[in-house]
Formats: sequence, structure tokens, C-alpha cells
Amino acid sequence: MNCLITGATGNVGRYVVSGLKDMHVYAGVSSGKSAERLPEHTDYRVLDFSDEKTWQNALKDIDALFLMRPPHISNIKRDMLPFLQAVKDSEVKHVVFLSLAGAEKNKVVPHHKIEKYILELGITYTFLRPTFFMQNLSTTHLQEINEKNEIIVPAGNGKTNFIDVRDIAATVCETLGKEEHYNQAYTITGKESYTYNEIAEIMSEELKRKIVYKNPSVIRFYKEMRKKGYQRKFILVMIGIYYTTKFGLADIRTNELQQIIKRKPIGFRQFVKDNLSLFQ
Repeated sequence: MNCLITGATGNVGRYVVSGLKDMHVYAGVSSGKSAERLPEHTDYRVLDFSDEKTWQNALKDIDALFLMRPPHISNIKRDMLPFLQAVKDSEVKHVVFLSLAGAEKNKVVPHHKIEKYILELGITYTFLRPTFFMQNLSTTHLQEINEKNEIIVPAGNGKTNFIDVRDIAATVCETLGKEEHYNQAYTITGKESYTYNEIAEIMSEELKRKIVYKNPSVIRFYKEMRKKGYQRKFILVMIGIYYTTKFGLADIRTNELQQIIKRKPIGFRQFVKDNLSLFQ
């Protein structure tokens, strides 16, 4: 079976590429330059959602597709629906889409529209709806943690369920191309939920320095993220996600991940221990 993994150099995709067995894996990358970040001897195909000239070759002889929304894409009808139509017309038999916990009810997030179009097109799917990535703290928020010893997110005192991307990738590997998971949707979560004050306490203990949770206003958060160079639409999606936390809607726990990967999820403390070098 041939599979195409989009976002192959990102947080989730790179673990999917290395974790898939008994399949011929093609890493989907935006350019040949991006392919330089792939492990040696990884087969790849250039795929640009905004350039339909790349679609035919990217999808050629592909049986299963792992689909991620690039963070910069928010106009789904314009920038992803044409590609989804190409997937429908191709030989792809199964699409695993990395969605978002609660996306089926939250019409604000782009993931909702992608799910909707996949259903309308009649594509055989599996929707994986994870909670908040632990790795967002070691990527998006790494700078303020390392430079200011602060976590700056407008999440109030609500609890967030955190999931390690390694567990998400393991779930992708267990579902991609597997008929028993066709046309199913799974909300996959970590084993515990935390307030950001509790997250800061755990990080303080493991990093041996004081980490403080700052709960900024939406305006301050927006300005801070713009200073870092993030695009406006990406920041607004983030604000929407953090506001679900603020109002207690991100404390979600299910057993679906454990049932699929046949082991317990990686805990947040273990995530910090495994990434100590990043937080120095």
C-alpha cells in the first residue's frame, strides 16, 4: 500500500513517516528544499495545496492519505476544497484527517469546514480529533519560556487536556489504510488535564527554574504573537482555541487513544523530561 503523508516535516508528520510499517511511505513536502529536512532515503513528493500542477503527481498511485491543514490556510473553500475534489477523483481509498477536539460542533475553526467538505464529497475518512498539543509549548511558546520563563496564553484558569504528538502519530499509524477505522471519528486525548498554572508548576519542577503562567488579555496576546511574525488569521484561530479553555470546554478525556494504540498516553511530565534540552 502506498501512502502520502502531508506535513511530513512537522511535529506530527515526521513521527508518522518514521512510524509507518508495511507501507510505502511518500512524504508530502511543499518544495524540494523542504525535503532536505527529511530523514535520509525518504521518498517524497512535492505537494502545494495552492498549486494544482503538483496534485496529479503527488496523488499518483496513492492508496491512503494523511491530511493536515497547513497553519497558514484559513480560507478552506478557496485553498483546500479544490485539492479535496482532486483526492475524490484520484485512486485514494482512505483519508485520515488530523482535525481538532470539538471541531464537529465548532464552526469557527477551519477544521470544521474540512470535515464538512470531506463528508459532502463522500471521501472515505477517519477524523482524528486531538486535544491541545504538548509540543506547542516546545515550538510556538518556546521563546517566551526560554527567554522570560513565562507561558503567555489567554486561557484563564480553565483546564486543558494535553496530548503528545507522538501519541497522535501512533494513532495515525494504527488507523491509516485500516478498514475497521473507515468512516469513524475519534476524539483522542492525553490522560490528564491541567490548568496553565499547574503546567507551569510541573515545568518549574523539571526544569529547576521558576516558570510563571501569564494570562494576558486577547489584545496583548495578539500583539505579542504579531511581534513574533505570526500571521493574523493564525493568531485568531489560536485565540479561538484558547477561549474554549477559558470557558472550561477544553477539559476533555476519552479512552479512544488508548483503545487504538494499546498503551497509556504519554504524560505531560514525561514530555518535559524528554525535551529538557529544548527548554534550556
